[in-house]
Amino acid sequence: MSSDGAQGKKKTWHSRLWAQKVHSVRGTYGRIFAFSSETVANLDPDRFSVTNEWEWPALVDVELDMQDPRKFRMTLPKAGLLFGESTEVMTFSTLYRKTLLTDLYQWWERGKVG
Repeated sequence: MSSDGAQGKKKTWHSRLWAQKVHSVRGTYGRIFAFSSETVANLDPDRFSVTNEWEWPALVDVELDMQDPRKFRMTLPKAGLLFGESTEVMTFSTLYRKTLLTDLYQWWERGKVG
């Protein structure tokens, strides 16, 4: 699976895993985590369109939820920031947390230096 990048180039997703976004207002909804050498993205599973995408150096932190073995949190730059906090924390849940985070950390390390 690939998607069009900002300049119309096809992006190669090296790894894709299912998760659910846990949102305090919108509830829980499905997302596909997709990892490329340059970015981490969330894809809409119905349309396979990119809903969020961040370059690896922008990823601030990843934290396990110690109360729920399926959940984790990612700290990322806040989109459309004008005032207030510069980052936001997003919560996700997946049965594949170990696999997803293993892939995420491997690509994150590569993306920091690349």
